[in-house]
Amino acid sequence: MVEIRTLGELSISHNGRRVFLPTRKHYALLVYLAAHQGHPVFRDRLAAILWGESPDKKARHSLSQTLYGIRKSIPGLRLETTVHEVLLPAGSLTADFVMLCDAVDEGRYRDALALYAGKFLEGFSIPDAYDFEEWQLRQRQSIEQRIHQSLTHLLRDAEESDNWKDVDRLSERLLSIDPYHERAIIARIRAMAHLGGRWRALEEWKQIRDRFIRDIGIIPRQLRLNVLQAIAECGDQDDAALQEDDSRSSPRFVGRTEQFNRLRSAWNAVLSGELRIVVVRGEAGIGKSRFCYQFLRLAAIQGARCFEGRCYSTESSIPFSGIADAFASRLRSADIDSLPAEWSQALTYVLPTVGTRPPQQPSHTGEEHRRRIFEAFAYMVDRLGATEPLVIFIDDFQWADHSTMATVHYIARRVTCRPILILITLRNEDVVDNHAVKIFCAEVARNPRFLEILLPEFNDDESHALIKSFCEQHNLDITKEFEGCLMKRAGGRPFFIIELLRASMERGRAARENEREHRPYGEYPLPKSITSVIERRLETLTEDEVQIVGALAVLARGASPDLLARLAATSPIAISTAIGRLVRRGIVKERGGEIVFSHDIMREAAYKWIGGYTRRTLHEHIADVLAGDGTCPEGILAVHYDLAGAKAKAFAHSLAAAEASDCMNSAVETEFYLRMALRNSYDEESKLVVLERIAHFLYRMRRHVEAEPFFDALRPYFERSDRLDAMLLAEVNRVSASLRRGQLSAEEAAARLADCVPVAETLGNKDLVSSIMRELISAAHSVSDRVAVLRWSQKLVEPEYVSEKTPNTVKNLGVAAAVFGVYKSAREGLRLADRACELCYELEDVVSLAGALRARANNRMHLGMLELAREDYQRALTIARQMENYGGLLDTLITGALIEAESGRWEEAEAIFREISQVAAETGATHESIIAKTNQLVMTYERGRSESLFALSERILADNNMVKNRWCDLTAWSILGLCALDRGAVEEARRCREEVLRRYEGKDFWISDV
Repeated sequence: MVEIRTLGELSISHNGRRVFLPTRKHYALLVYLAAHQGHPVFRDRLAAILWGESPDKKARHSLSQTLYGIRKSIPGLRLETTVHEVLLPAGSLTADFVMLCDAVDEGRYRDALALYAGKFLEGFSIPDAYDFEEWQLRQRQSIEQRIHQSLTHLLRDAEESDNWKDVDRLSERLLSIDPYHERAIIARIRAMAHLGGRWRALEEWKQIRDRFIRDIGIIPRQLRLNVLQAIAECGDQDDAALQEDDSRSSPRFVGRTEQFNRLRSAWNAVLSGELRIVVVRGEAGIGKSRFCYQFLRLAAIQGARCFEGRCYSTESSIPFSGIADAFASRLRSADIDSLPAEWSQALTYVLPTVGTRPPQQPSHTGEEHRRRIFEAFAYMVDRLGATEPLVIFIDDFQWADHSTMATVHYIARRVTCRPILILITLRNEDVVDNHAVKIFCAEVARNPRFLEILLPEFNDDESHALIKSFCEQHNLDITKEFEGCLMKRAGGRPFFIIELLRASMERGRAARENEREHRPYGEYPLPKSITSVIERRLETLTEDEVQIVGALAVLARGASPDLLARLAATSPIAISTAIGRLVRRGIVKERGGEIVFSHDIMREAAYKWIGGYTRRTLHEHIADVLAGDGTCPEGILAVHYDLAGAKAKAFAHSLAAAEASDCMNSAVETEFYLRMALRNSYDEESKLVVLERIAHFLYRMRRHVEAEPFFDALRPYFERSDRLDAMLLAEVNRVSASLRRGQLSAEEAAARLADCVPVAETLGNKDLVSSIMRELISAAHSVSDRVAVLRWSQKLVEPEYVSEKTPNTVKNLGVAAAVFGVYKSAREGLRLADRACELCYELEDVVSLAGALRARANNRMHLGMLELAREDYQRALTIARQMENYGGLLDTLITGALIEAESGRWEEAEAIFREISQVAAETGATHESIIAKTNQLVMTYERGRSESLFALSERILADNNMVKNRWCDLTAWSILGLCALDRGAVEEARRCREEVLRRYEGKDFWISDV
């Protein structure tokens, strides 16, 4: 089944595995067709919406190429095409945006929300495709209106049923779409009050109020009254146990066995009547808060009274903010009122929302006043601990204000004989430059009742357990490949694991294939919850540290300190100091003598954080430095300069990379770098250089139709510069392209190519001569001109053309081998094919090997060596697909179909013929298409399926009017005559015989052709 996900990040999967299409326009075309399933769409409409800036002919050709690319990438997709229309039958695939719209229209609002993982085609665009952009915007607005409708409906139902967790979740999502939706605001405040008490509701209202002031400068009066009334109605929630977690609900607590046992041992000491202070340390995302909340639930079950709060970086200058946050949410008014007046007055100054006594002006000021507050907290904690065990938990203590640190230290020092546990968490990286926190840690470490617990990254077993728990909780099904990649990407950080899983779930993906490594910064974008955490850490870096982070992010690999010093243009000492700080902050680490990011996700986020302009500048600067070393591969330099927008440099290095790739017979990389060079051509001369190289490359790959526009663009230049060899090659390519498209008969093509041979010989270019002869042999074979075929084939294997060990020699041997196997001797043809294959292996020429294997497969088939022929065909097919050489692919597929038919494997042969038809239709290969249909006609006759023979023969005769391949005509008329005889239609059979004889008249045919 084919699935398209458009809500959030765009992706396509087929039978549970991710499919990657060649270009954005392939994705856009498939999405547009998905929106019109079951309805035919005119080709002109599709061409206009995606290629509106191109001429009509070119746009229609681009559409055909794109349709072929989709079929090739998704073989199982039902895609029906005619000359004028394209149809994606209903039910051919599932698309999340279509399913979402159907769900809302049918009232299945929860199903719609489950599908909505982000905006329609978020981050997806196609330059200059204005019609598509307008359609995309309309679709996005329609979907967002439906989501708004769904959330509003479900929120009303949740409020009426007092399902406050659902209210919290739904209101949060509705506010993310419409931040000023008053009903959603009130619903969220009510949910917070029911789930976490008035304090949390007031905190939430404070954030909403600040947003109104910041964005629109005023708070609607009626909204304020409704919110305050909602908070007052809910009252205080004073549950002994903490809530399970936020409305998203956490996965089952896993791992941390050793660390949790140490914390339980400390808790057992507390239950025996002794105070303990425990510091849980670790990096951001390591799971400190989750670890502590798991313990708080245990403590609450065992009868402890738990106070929990958090320190905030923005409140580190507010006295007592951290300790006040811990006590304010769980402290009862009676706890304050029962204290002596002097202590209750001191506490109500810090906790004005708790207690019934109105706060009074303090009688002491300065340090004396602070000391009385310390004493008041210590006295209150001592009183509370006398009746029940206490846990005072303060999260993110690295941002604690001085007064909070002093109060905690004071309590730990003064209240020692009560069952009290002070539990705090610290981020390692944020303690590095915080002198006050380092002093606090040093002081409390001297306390004999102190315990420090360091949380490391999860091992593989713990990561697997966490993933399994999350998937079970959310009914999420993932593949083992995806799980392995997720574990590798998250690197044992629980926060990263959960957020990546949550992002995948919210995108509505129920199954994943392995996240492939070919993209620089991860296959799926990082969720905002992760990037925001990392970006906050990066914002605090110094200039030297930012330069190191930027360089490592752009390099996308490790770097030595020496290289970083050269990139930053600063002294090794300064770089060493900055690296040391980054290591202590947990941003980078040393590995094998190189500096790398501490985590791959850190690198992904850093690359995005440095910004577009800085990225481009760094790409160019890094490439300049690497180029100076003289050891960096040209391809890496080309990519850096291309990303930097440095056209001249990108052009030069792209050409060099293409040349290096060509030497390694990597056709895909060669074309990639050539097109990169074309994109970066900076003047007319540079453009002509790369156009000629691309034209020659495509010609060598026998992609004549694609090469033709490049040769056409070069023709004026060739004529001005009197480049006879280039003009001749362009003419040969034009003839070959016209023959393939059915715009030129094979007989005329052979004649024009024969005229080119003596001209090429006068130039003394043997490679050009042999190239023309190969095309000439193919054309002569199409008209069954046996004399011409054998003449040119014999010349092709003369020592002059096969003595050198070059790829051109391989091609000459391969063509001659194929021809000799048909017209002369299959054993002689096999001998030449073996020689061609051996030379390919010696030269390590993968490109030419496909043709040599194809020639050997044909000769082995003629000799009855069918299994060996099939092996050669399969290897040749694999190479042709990898090279994306459509001409070679069609020839190879035709060979494969013949081998399967000869073996009696009719169904396999039919499947290959269907693929040939698709490839030929999308690439305009009319010539190969007719040859394939004729072979299919012969196979159909041999199978005895006479019912389809007449229609197929008539179609071949009609299509062959332009190509004029005599073998195809003769075969079609012969089959029609034989069918007529089978039916007893003697007169019709006689007429077919006359057509056959008329075509033989005056021609030098080899009778075994028919």
